[in-house]
Amino acid sequence: MNIKRIIELIAPCRLLNFRNEPQIETTTGDIVCCECCNGEGGKYIDSRDHSFNFDKNNGDGYYLACKMCNGSGKVQPFISIEWKPAGEIKDIYKYANHS
Repeated sequence: MNIKRIIELIAPCRLLNFRNEPQIETTTGDIVCCECCNGEGGKYIDSRDHSFNFDKNNGDGYYLACKMCNGSGKVQPFISIEWKPAGEIKDIYKYANHS
C-alpha cells in the first residue's frame, strides 16, 4: 500500500525556540496496515500462510511477532524536521558581531 501525502515546508521566522534550542517540527501520518506481515502481526516459523492460532502457539515459539510492527499489524510514520542555516555567511554579516 502506497499512500502519497504532500507536506508543505515553510521555513519558520526563527531557527531557535524560546529556550535557545533548535526549532523542530513534528507530524504523524495515518496508521496503515504493516506491509511486512500483511497486517497479521507476525508469521509462523514454518511460513504457513494462515492466521495466528493461539492454541498452536502455546509458548513453544511457533509464531514470531513481526519486527516492523512488533505484532500489532499496523504502522504509523512519525516525521521530524529540523531547520538549520545553510550556505555561507554573506560578507556584510561576517564581522558584524565582532566589533
